[in-house]
Amino acid sequence: MFITLALIGFPLGLLGLVALPALGAIYYLRSRFRRVPVSSLMLWLDQSRAREGGRRFERVRMPLIFFLELAAVALLIIAAIQPLIPAGLSQRELWVILDDSFSMLAGEPTPRRQAIDEVMNELRQSRRLTCRLVRAGQRPQLLGDPVRSVAQAKRQLENWGCQSPSSDLDAAIALAREIAGHSIHLMVLTDRSPERNLDRGDTRWLAFGTAPDNLAIVNATRKWTLDQQRCLVEVKNFSDHQVKTQLNVSGADGTILSVQSLELSPGQCRPVVLHLADYTKPVTVSLQEDALQLDNRVNLLLEKPQPVSVLLDVGDDALRVLLQSALDATGLATTARTAERTQLYITDNPLSAKLRQDHWSLIIHHPQEPSSYTGPFVLDKTHPLSDGLPTEGLIWSASDQLSLPGRPILMAGSFTLMSVMTDLHRQSQLHLQFDIGRSNLTESVFFPVLIWNVLSWRNETLPGIRRPNLRVGMEAQVNLPTPLDLMQTTTYTLHRPNDSEFPLKLDRGAQHVSFAVDRPGIYTVDSEQVEDAEQITYHIAANMLAPAESDLRQTVKGRWGDLLNAGMLQQDYRDLTGLCLVLAICLLAVHATILGRPGLTGRVQGGAGS
Repeated sequence: MFITLALIGFPLGLLGLVALPALGAIYYLRSRFRRVPVSSLMLWLDQSRAREGGRRFERVRMPLIFFLELAAVALLIIAAIQPLIPAGLSQRELWVILDDSFSMLAGEPTPRRQAIDEVMNELRQSRRLTCRLVRAGQRPQLLGDPVRSVAQAKRQLENWGCQSPSSDLDAAIALAREIAGHSIHLMVLTDRSPERNLDRGDTRWLAFGTAPDNLAIVNATRKWTLDQQRCLVEVKNFSDHQVKTQLNVSGADGTILSVQSLELSPGQCRPVVLHLADYTKPVTVSLQEDALQLDNRVNLLLEKPQPVSVLLDVGDDALRVLLQSALDATGLATTARTAERTQLYITDNPLSAKLRQDHWSLIIHHPQEPSSYTGPFVLDKTHPLSDGLPTEGLIWSASDQLSLPGRPILMAGSFTLMSVMTDLHRQSQLHLQFDIGRSNLTESVFFPVLIWNVLSWRNETLPGIRRPNLRVGMEAQVNLPTPLDLMQTTTYTLHRPNDSEFPLKLDRGAQHVSFAVDRPGIYTVDSEQVEDAEQITYHIAANMLAPAESDLRQTVKGRWGDLLNAGMLQQDYRDLTGLCLVLAICLLAVHATILGRPGLTGRVQGGAGS
């Protein structure tokens, strides 16, 4: 155990204990003399009469030197085993690494409950112990100040909920070592075995896993594509035998929408397609209860792409037809009915674009006296507009006399073919120059891919949520209305699944807010209610989808390592070997003094036979 009254550095020294009964036997046998007839007693006048033998028991009287020798031998034995006792009354600090992965909630009693009991036992066993608690989730985190009592530990352990999809124990141990320094005492509480040998002698590794069978939902998605709703979940059997279960789908009001019976073979992962027809409200998909509950349930919101409202103002008839066909093919655009509702303005008139600087714009320039280029083309692959753009086989007709403003995206030699410029209001303008009559641009796959990228980029910046269904541990991002759309709303509130609320303070002109989803459930972001302003509400569903943690077959129960390294012994314990040797020498000196006094030797030795 970590807390102990004394330690033994050389246990083999205990073999010296056989000297103690040997010494007692020597003195005892000296008092048992055999009766011998002699001719005269004149030579034994000064000796005490020997005790008579027989069946009567008489107490053996040992001389003083026997007890001195016995004490000296005992001290030498104690010195041989190198006794260690705790040093002083200083506080001892133990760093406790707590596995925060959700597999710690499996079974009954759960590994989390057993780990808490272990921490409490450590604190109860010693009043000189101080604990530092580190929660090992995806990122390690200290739970608070050092704790010295059970009550303090209970308050901090309330913040250890085991809600993480993974646990980085190595990062938590590294954090503890960085703060504590070289001399550190570690206790790791988890449900997995250590991945490497604990040869440093400063770590105890305690695992409380029981490896129960488990079924889990390992993947889930719900999207609106091609004018229909698609919902898919994947269920996996993490056991070594065939299992039957039931998959339930319920609506937002608790109404059962569908029930399916599943039978999975060992290790099988089965995709299940759910037919929800026109039901667009949130749904809950759940399995029957088993050893681990967090991976049996998912909440799914409908992910429906928000089309971009496009105003097409192109004078060239042939180009306008090609642009309209490309927009229709993407399925990401709708026709803007009014200029105020326009989210993307496409034109081949740069002068008209200057009058509409409050919109995103795609401006097509018709070059004068163009030249044709076949490459090589230089493409900025870090920009979202260049995603998947093919440039092989292109014939691009442009003019080197036309200078496009902004950041170059595509270049031919030293002049720009396509560029992007973003103003102070974060409205972007894409500039593109080509001659439709002398280029094969509109006849290649380059043109529809470019239109798709433009619409996708614009869609990513629209107010709302692009991914409403996330895994626990991911970061949610909400695009907020720009000041041009909603100038009075600057304060938003985040409602978490545990009913806690956090205000989200935004800088003026901020267009998005991000936050981590660290537990499963529904998150809600809503705006402050302001007069004459519409309240905005967004919802995000976070689900525990982590197959590695759902596989409880990897969990074990056991103990590894100890806390008896040289640094710990030197810092926390004192060696009593020297003190025992000094006391033994003192006793032997007294022994020699007694034996050396004139006239005393005979009486001392004779005491053994009296």
